[in-house]
Amino acid sequence: MSLGWAIIGTGQHPRRKMAPAIRRAADCEIVAVMSRDIGRAKQFSDEFTDGCAAPYVRLDDVLRDPRVDVVYVASPNALHATHTLAAARAGKHVLCEKPMALSLEDCERMIEGCDRAGVKLGVAFHLRNHPGILALRELIASGGMGTLALIQTTFARGTRGEVAPAPRTGLRDWWNDPEMVGAGAMVGTGVHCVDAIRFLTGHEIAQIVALTDASAPARPLEQLAVVGLRLSDETLATVCASRRLPDIRNDLVVCGSLGRATLYDGLETSLTGRLEVVTSELNIEREFESSDLGLYVPLVEMFNRWASNAMPEAFRERMATGVDGMAAVQATLGMLECVKHGKVVAL
Repeated sequence: MSLGWAIIGTGQHPRRKMAPAIRRAADCEIVAVMSRDIGRAKQFSDEFTDGCAAPYVRLDDVLRDPRVDVVYVASPNALHATHTLAAARAGKHVLCEKPMALSLEDCERMIEGCDRAGVKLGVAFHLRNHPGILALRELIASGGMGTLALIQTTFARGTRGEVAPAPRTGLRDWWNDPEMVGAGAMVGTGVHCVDAIRFLTGHEIAQIVALTDASAPARPLEQLAVVGLRLSDETLATVCASRRLPDIRNDLVVCGSLGRATLYDGLETSLTGRLEVVTSELNIEREFESSDLGLYVPLVEMFNRWASNAMPEAFRERMATGVDGMAAVQATLGMLECVKHGKVVAL
């Protein structure tokens, strides 16, 4: 069954990753695109569908299009809940960008609204499709790492000679508005680390502590965050999310009682990296062939199967749901509360 996708938002991520992935994925096509600027919507349609996707500026018009089965929500973060709930009421499945929303109340409304409408709600955590993370998850579940002690993650955007990236201008001004974006580096990359940690271990976050470089009102949005987590099984974890570290290596390290496993430079938007496992019983090295869309085509195809009720049970947990999206929002809010009050926050 082929599904028609509508893309809400024509920013860099839909342009660089999701639209090309939907084009390449099996059994789907882009049939509609919405932007605040009709010229951008038409340009996007011309670039990615040869003008076949209908351009819109109003969500109601998108949702009335009978060809639309799935709505990919990549609008400003503060609008995710509104757009998701409208899509659900129209009977459309939703794949929402992270952060899922800016409050737990909105997350709950999104989950309940999609459940009530009988539509699927997914969150676009692409790292769940990285073969290195899937291998580590299987290794942890099988006991190959022994008792987990520490997980360290870094997902940063490297800079050279800049203290922080230049402010964004034009249609993307919302990235500089705390009320629209919610947080800085944490919602940009840190939430992917949070989801990867939960996905790897199967455990929830019990406590959170954090330091950031935010100093409102001069710098209300953090460009560097270092976050400590205690999981429900007592495993400790760290998240480093940044937009200002030069030449950073985005590694994921898992330490257990039997040894160490490292996914070198694998926390990226492209499929890349090298997996090394050294334990008392294992010595494994695996290099991953680089692929610009290698994490996104599987994301789209996974969601297609889920929306079509054709997903094999063995793959079900690879699809992040609204519950997973809400857990990442809860971690972000916990980070903000910790920074504001200077205390450990229980989740």
